[in-house]
Amino acid sequence: MLNCDKVLASMNREVQTQRTEQFLEPYYEVCEQIELFEIGLRSLRGQTRLVAEQLFVDGKKQSEITGADGNNLTRRNVVREKENALQGIAAVIRWRREGA
Repeated sequence: MLNCDKVLASMNREVQTQRTEQFLEPYYEVCEQIELFEIGLRSLRGQTRLVAEQLFVDGKKQSEITGADGNNLTRRNVVREKENALQGIAAVIRWRREGA
């Protein structure tokens, strides 16, 4: 005769494993990606960080980006600082992943 408690426990373990794979692992992956992005963002300095925060965190358009003095930056400056920010964030992410 099968022990119902053992069968039920086995089924519960299987369901929990499937739940972890289906829901928790993607959640943990997203959390890791967000954390890596935040670390990369915090690694930036000066105007590059200021521009990145306005673009990526505040959701401002390129035409709305301001410098430390509060004046709008030229499109050229925004594009340059955005590229610097993306390269800096990517470098930190690569470094962290290689070290993991």
